[in-house]
Amino acid sequence: MALDISLLITISVLTALQMALGFHMANNPESIPERKGTYLSIFIALFFFLLGATFWQTVNAAHAQQQAKNDAQAEQRRLKEQLDTVQGQLNATQGKLDLAQQKLDLIARLAEHSSLDGAQLAAAVHSMSARPTRGWPADSTDAHSVAVLKFLSANFPEVLDLNERERFFVYYLMQHGGKMSSSPDEWAKLEKLYAARFHWTDDAARDVANQSFDKLRELKFLQTVGVQEPTLAEVYYSRLRALLERGEKVP
Repeated sequence: MALDISLLITISVLTALQMALGFHMANNPESIPERKGTYLSIFIALFFFLLGATFWQTVNAAHAQQQAKNDAQAEQRRLKEQLDTVQGQLNATQGKLDLAQQKLDLIARLAEHSSLDGAQLAAAVHSMSARPTRGWPADSTDAHSVAVLKFLSANFPEVLDLNERERFFVYYLMQHGGKMSSSPDEWAKLEKLYAARFHWTDDAARDVANQSFDKLRELKFLQTVGVQEPTLAEVYYSRLRALLERGEKVP
Protein backbone atom coordinates (compact mmCIF):
# COMPACT_ATOMS: atom_id res chain seq x y z
CA MET A 1 0.00 0.00 0.00
CA ALA A 2 2.81 2.45 0.89
CA LEU A 3 4.56 1.70 -2.41
CA ASP A 4 1.36 2.34 -4.37
CA ILE A 5 0.93 5.71 -2.67
CA SER A 6 4.57 6.65 -3.36
CA LEU A 7 4.23 5.73 -7.04
CA LEU A 8 0.99 7.69 -7.33
CA ILE A 9 2.64 10.77 -5.78
CA THR A 10 5.67 10.40 -8.08
CA ILE A 11 3.50 10.15 -11.18
CA SER A 12 1.47 13.18 -10.06
CA VAL A 13 4.63 15.24 -9.46
CA LEU A 14 6.14 14.30 -12.84
CA THR A 15 2.89 15.13 -14.62
CA ALA A 16 2.74 18.49 -12.82
CA LEU A 17 6.33 19.26 -13.84
CA GLN A 18 5.55 18.52 -17.48
CA MET A 19 2.50 20.76 -17.31
CA ALA A 20 4.52 23.52 -15.62
CA LEU A 21 7.21 23.34 -18.30
CA GLY A 22 4.60 23.50 -21.06
CA PHE A 23 2.94 26.46 -19.35
CA HIS A 24 6.31 28.24 -19.06
CA MET A 25 7.09 27.67 -22.75
CA ALA A 26 3.65 28.91 -23.79
CA ASN A 27 4.09 32.12 -21.80
CA ASN A 28 7.71 32.74 -22.83
CA PRO A 29 7.88 31.90 -26.55
CA GLU A 30 10.87 34.22 -27.08
CA SER A 31 13.06 31.97 -24.94
CA ILE A 32 12.31 28.75 -26.91
CA PRO A 33 14.95 29.20 -29.68
CA GLU A 34 17.69 29.89 -27.15
CA ARG A 35 16.76 27.04 -24.78
CA LYS A 36 15.34 24.56 -27.26
CA GLY A 37 17.91 21.86 -26.41
CA THR A 38 17.41 22.36 -22.68
CA TYR A 39 13.61 22.16 -22.95
CA LEU A 40 13.83 19.08 -25.16
CA SER A 41 16.16 17.33 -22.69
CA ILE A 42 13.87 18.14 -19.79
CA PHE A 43 10.79 16.91 -21.68
CA ILE A 44 12.52 13.66 -22.61
CA ALA A 45 13.77 13.10 -19.05
CA LEU A 46 10.32 13.78 -17.58
CA PHE A 47 8.73 11.49 -20.16
CA PHE A 48 10.98 8.57 -19.31
CA PHE A 49 10.65 9.14 -15.57
CA LEU A 50 6.88 9.22 -15.96
CA LEU A 51 6.92 6.11 -18.17
CA GLY A 52 9.09 4.22 -15.66
CA ALA A 53 6.91 5.20 -12.71
CA THR A 54 3.74 4.19 -14.58
CA PHE A 55 5.27 0.84 -15.60
CA TRP A 56 6.43 0.18 -12.05
CA GLN A 57 2.96 0.95 -10.71
CA THR A 58 1.37 -1.41 -13.26
CA VAL A 59 3.77 -4.25 -12.42
CA ASN A 60 3.28 -3.76 -8.69
CA ALA A 61 -0.52 -3.74 -9.07
CA ALA A 62 -0.41 -6.93 -11.19
CA HIS A 63 1.81 -8.65 -8.62
CA ALA A 64 -0.49 -7.66 -5.77
CA GLN A 65 -3.51 -8.91 -7.71
CA GLN A 66 -1.82 -12.25 -8.46
CA GLN A 67 -0.80 -12.64 -4.82
CA ALA A 68 -4.37 -11.99 -3.69
CA LYS A 69 -5.60 -14.56 -6.21
CA ASN A 70 -3.07 -17.14 -4.97
CA ASP A 71 -4.04 -16.50 -1.36
CA ALA A 72 -7.72 -16.91 -2.23
CA GLN A 73 -7.05 -20.19 -4.06
CA ALA A 74 -4.95 -21.51 -1.17
CA GLU A 75 -7.73 -20.64 1.29
CA GLN A 76 -10.26 -22.32 -1.00
CA ARG A 77 -8.17 -25.51 -1.12
CA ARG A 78 -7.78 -25.46 2.65
CA LEU A 79 -11.52 -25.09 3.18
CA LYS A 80 -12.23 -27.84 0.64
CA GLU A 81 -9.87 -30.21 2.44
CA GLN A 82 -11.60 -29.41 5.73
CA LEU A 83 -14.97 -30.01 4.11
CA ASP A 84 -13.74 -33.31 2.66
CA THR A 85 -12.52 -34.37 6.10
CA VAL A 86 -15.86 -33.56 7.71
CA GLN A 87 -17.72 -35.30 4.89
CA GLY A 88 -15.54 -38.37 5.29
CA GLN A 89 -16.26 -38.47 9.00
CA LEU A 90 -19.98 -38.17 8.29
CA ASN A 91 -19.79 -41.01 5.77
CA ALA A 92 -17.90 -43.17 8.24
CA THR A 93 -20.48 -42.39 10.94
CA GLN A 94 -23.30 -43.24 8.55
CA GLY A 95 -21.59 -46.52 7.74
CA LYS A 96 -21.34 -47.35 11.44
CA LEU A 97 -25.01 -46.52 11.95
CA ASP A 98 -26.01 -48.74 9.02
CA LEU A 99 -23.89 -51.57 10.43
CA ALA A 100 -25.39 -51.08 13.90
CA GLN A 101 -28.89 -51.21 12.44
CA GLN A 102 -28.06 -54.44 10.65
CA LYS A 103 -26.81 -55.92 13.93
CA LEU A 104 -29.99 -54.83 15.73
CA ASP A 105 -32.14 -56.41 13.05
CA LEU A 106 -30.12 -59.62 13.28
CA ILE A 107 -30.37 -59.63 17.07
CA ALA A 108 -34.14 -59.18 16.83
CA ARG A 109 -34.48 -62.08 14.40
CA LEU A 110 -32.15 -64.19 16.57
CA ALA A 111 -34.22 -63.47 19.68
CA GLU A 112 -37.43 -64.27 17.82
CA HIS A 113 -36.43 -67.53 16.22
CA SER A 114 -33.56 -68.85 18.34
CA SER A 115 -33.86 -71.72 20.82
CA LEU A 116 -30.98 -70.38 22.96
CA ASP A 117 -31.59 -69.71 26.63
CA GLY A 118 -31.10 -66.22 28.12
CA ALA A 119 -27.40 -66.61 28.98
CA GLN A 120 -26.53 -68.07 25.60
CA LEU A 121 -28.46 -65.37 23.78
CA ALA A 122 -26.70 -62.65 25.82
CA ALA A 123 -23.31 -64.16 24.97
CA ALA A 124 -24.19 -64.25 21.27
CA VAL A 125 -25.35 -60.63 21.34
CA HIS A 126 -22.16 -59.57 23.15
CA SER A 127 -19.94 -61.27 20.58
CA MET A 128 -21.82 -59.54 17.76
CA SER A 129 -21.55 -56.09 19.36
CA ALA A 130 -17.91 -56.35 20.40
CA ARG A 131 -15.55 -54.01 18.59
CA PRO A 132 -13.22 -55.91 16.26
CA THR A 133 -9.50 -55.92 16.94
CA ARG A 134 -7.59 -53.14 15.23
CA GLY A 135 -5.57 -55.52 13.05
CA TRP A 136 -3.22 -54.39 10.30
CA PRO A 137 -1.38 -52.04 10.29
CA ALA A 138 -1.77 -51.15 13.97
CA ASP A 139 -0.90 -54.66 15.19
CA SER A 140 2.21 -54.92 12.98
CA THR A 141 5.60 -53.62 14.05
CA ASP A 142 7.52 -53.64 10.76
CA ALA A 143 8.64 -50.24 9.45
CA HIS A 144 6.27 -50.28 6.47
CA SER A 145 3.16 -51.00 8.58
CA VAL A 146 4.15 -48.29 11.05
CA ALA A 147 4.51 -45.81 8.17
CA VAL A 148 1.10 -46.83 6.78
CA LEU A 149 -0.54 -46.39 10.19
CA LYS A 150 1.02 -42.94 10.55
CA PHE A 151 -0.16 -41.94 7.06
CA LEU A 152 -3.72 -43.13 7.62
CA SER A 153 -3.95 -41.62 11.10
CA ALA A 154 -2.82 -38.21 9.83
CA ASN A 155 -4.83 -38.09 6.62
CA PHE A 156 -7.61 -40.71 6.65
CA PRO A 157 -8.57 -41.47 10.27
CA GLU A 158 -11.94 -42.79 9.07
CA VAL A 159 -10.19 -45.76 7.46
CA LEU A 160 -8.97 -46.93 10.86
CA ASP A 161 -12.59 -47.65 11.83
CA LEU A 162 -12.73 -50.36 9.17
CA ASN A 163 -11.63 -53.91 9.83
CA GLU A 164 -8.19 -54.86 8.59
CA ARG A 165 -9.42 -56.60 5.43
CA GLU A 166 -11.38 -53.60 4.18
CA ARG A 167 -8.60 -51.27 5.37
CA PHE A 168 -6.09 -53.18 3.27
CA PHE A 169 -8.35 -52.86 0.20
CA VAL A 170 -8.58 -49.07 0.68
CA TYR A 171 -4.83 -48.84 1.19
CA TYR A 172 -4.24 -50.77 -2.05
CA LEU A 173 -6.41 -48.26 -3.93
CA MET A 174 -4.49 -45.38 -2.36
CA GLN A 175 -1.22 -46.92 -3.54
CA HIS A 176 -2.63 -46.80 -7.08
CA GLY A 177 -3.83 -43.21 -6.98
CA GLY A 178 -7.31 -43.90 -5.62
CA LYS A 179 -8.54 -46.53 -8.08
CA MET A 180 -7.62 -49.80 -9.72
CA SER A 181 -8.42 -51.60 -12.93
CA SER A 182 -11.25 -54.12 -12.91
CA SER A 183 -9.26 -56.51 -15.11
CA PRO A 184 -8.74 -60.11 -13.91
CA ASP A 185 -4.97 -59.56 -13.74
CA GLU A 186 -5.36 -56.62 -11.37
CA TRP A 187 -7.72 -58.55 -9.12
CA ALA A 188 -5.37 -61.53 -9.13
CA LYS A 189 -2.56 -59.22 -8.01
CA LEU A 190 -4.69 -57.87 -5.17
CA GLU A 191 -5.69 -61.38 -4.09
CA LYS A 192 -2.04 -62.46 -3.95
CA LEU A 193 -1.22 -59.46 -1.76
CA TYR A 194 -4.13 -60.40 0.54
CA ALA A 195 -2.84 -63.97 0.77
CA ALA A 196 0.71 -62.81 1.50
CA ARG A 197 -0.28 -60.17 4.07
CA PHE A 198 -2.75 -62.28 6.06
CA HIS A 199 -1.33 -65.77 5.31
CA TRP A 200 -4.48 -67.07 3.62
CA THR A 201 -4.98 -69.53 0.82
CA ASP A 202 -5.63 -68.13 -2.66
CA ASP A 203 -9.29 -69.15 -2.51
CA ALA A 204 -9.77 -67.49 0.87
CA ALA A 205 -8.02 -64.34 -0.33
CA ARG A 206 -10.26 -64.20 -3.41
CA ASP A 207 -13.41 -64.45 -1.29
CA VAL A 208 -12.19 -61.82 1.19
CA ALA A 209 -11.24 -59.38 -1.58
CA ASN A 210 -14.71 -59.65 -3.10
CA GLN A 211 -16.41 -59.35 0.27
CA SER A 212 -14.30 -56.30 1.15
CA PHE A 213 -15.23 -54.67 -2.15
CA ASP A 214 -18.95 -55.19 -1.50
CA LYS A 215 -18.69 -54.01 2.10
CA LEU A 216 -16.77 -50.85 1.18
CA ARG A 217 -19.42 -49.95 -1.39
CA GLU A 218 -22.07 -50.51 1.24
CA LEU A 219 -20.20 -48.27 3.71
CA LYS A 220 -19.80 -45.59 1.00
CA PHE A 221 -16.01 -45.79 0.96
CA LEU A 222 -16.15 -46.58 -2.77
CA GLN A 223 -17.96 -44.86 -5.61
CA THR A 224 -21.00 -46.76 -6.74
CA VAL A 225 -23.00 -44.75 -9.29
CA GLY A 226 -21.80 -45.16 -12.88
CA VAL A 227 -18.34 -46.39 -11.83
CA GLN A 228 -17.15 -49.79 -13.07
CA GLU A 229 -13.61 -49.76 -11.68
CA PRO A 230 -13.04 -49.87 -7.91
CA THR A 231 -12.56 -46.20 -7.02
CA LEU A 232 -12.44 -44.38 -3.70
CA ALA A 233 -15.49 -42.30 -2.87
CA GLU A 234 -15.11 -38.73 -4.07
CA VAL A 235 -14.49 -37.32 -0.59
CA TYR A 236 -11.50 -39.64 -0.09
CA TYR A 237 -10.38 -39.56 -3.73
CA SER A 238 -10.14 -35.76 -3.85
CA ARG A 239 -8.32 -35.68 -0.50
CA LEU A 240 -5.81 -38.25 -1.74
CA ARG A 241 -5.25 -36.37 -5.02
CA ALA A 242 -4.62 -33.15 -3.08
CA LEU A 243 -1.98 -34.92 -0.96
CA LEU A 244 -0.28 -36.38 -4.03
CA GLU A 245 -0.28 -32.99 -5.80
CA ARG A 246 1.51 -31.50 -2.79
CA GLY A 247 4.24 -34.08 -3.23
CA GLU A 248 3.25 -36.45 -0.43
CA LYS A 249 3.48 -40.18 -1.08
CA VAL A 250 1.53 -43.21 0.08
CA PRO A 251 3.94 -45.50 1.97
